[in-house]
Amino acid sequence: MLIHNSLPNYFFVRSAIFFLRSVTPLGILYTLVVIPTTIAIAVRDPSSRRTQRIVLPLALGIYPFAESLFYLLAYLPLRSRLQAPATHPVAHDLRERKLLFARILGSVTNVRAYLSGWFYGAPIEEISRQGVRDFVAWSLLNAHYEELTTELKGEIEGYVDELQERLGVALAEWKDGAKPLRTTFDEVRMQHRPLMWYGIVGVVDTFVHIRPLLGSFTYYRPSLTTALSVFPPRPLALLGHTQKRPGPLAYWYRPHTSTTSLPVVFLHGIGVGLYTYVDFLNSINAPQRSGDKDALLDEGQIGLIVIEILPISARICAPALTTPQTKAALHEILESHGWIDFVLVGHSPRLNPPPRPPLDAPNQSRNAARPHLLPPAPPRHSL
Repeated sequence: MLIHNSLPNYFFVRSAIFFLRSVTPLGILYTLVVIPTTIAIAVRDPSSRRTQRIVLPLALGIYPFAESLFYLLAYLPLRSRLQAPATHPVAHDLRERKLLFARILGSVTNVRAYLSGWFYGAPIEEISRQGVRDFVAWSLLNAHYEELTTELKGEIEGYVDELQERLGVALAEWKDGAKPLRTTFDEVRMQHRPLMWYGIVGVVDTFVHIRPLLGSFTYYRPSLTTALSVFPPRPLALLGHTQKRPGPLAYWYRPHTSTTSLPVVFLHGIGVGLYTYVDFLNSINAPQRSGDKDALLDEGQIGLIVIEILPISARICAPALTTPQTKAALHEILESHGWIDFVLVGHSPRLNPPPRPPLDAPNQSRNAARPHLLPPAPPRHSL
């Protein structure tokens, strides 16, 4: 959630984190100590007045017991499964790798800060040449350096030499320097969120789902199996319209009738779904509306397609789609509504649209979708 940086907000956020992280340990402790102790007292002396008092501890124990089960049966298996080796895309060929490396290096104004950032902020003096080899091998080839062929190792050496030249400092040859950040090779570090957290997310999701409906949006749910495999459950999502060809992505749709503006396709960022974006989305057509909320002016309303991306929305759900799967799903959605020219707006996730092929390219329709990218918005304060 985006909030202003301030000392009170900092203490509020840290207190909330501490509270949420305490829920499960306290729940397990209550389940293992209080409930067995209460039952033991009742069994040992059934006629005691104290026996009448066990109803409340046992009733209160339902929630801690549920938190304990959620930790044992949901979190721990999921944590184990996520440590499995990542599935990497096919590596670029030599020409593409050289071009990509040149583009990356050309966009870096401070090589020292760039390299240090990929080594968890370590000083350059603590970064070894071998560490940089490991980093470049991962970033360009999705591979461990020691597993490469002699030819590929020679290619990596060339990239390291270029980095070192731009750095202006000779990298040490030791092997025990700082370790690079390699997200698909490193252990997945997880923090457990209690059942209470997902209950809060479910309530927020219900509130957010109602607001676009009141703003003249129509919800198109994904395939039924996808909709039912999300936790916390989304009962309102099941009531949405069925897509012509049900796919893996759900989305909100507002028809485009404007004669002066292009429609907008919006991709939200990491957080709790559309919670932080609803006001923005509802305000897009505000200048075009008169006093009556539903009365459009002559130029019409700007159409919107707002994609829901649940894997980055604090949900337990299927893994995120691959790039080809995402492109195919977006193409189906755009084609179903006949959108060709549109403005593509994204917040937080990196946008890598495919280059536009020439209109005379083989098998290329002249009606293919043509996105117009907006420049990124200035950064906002966040905690």
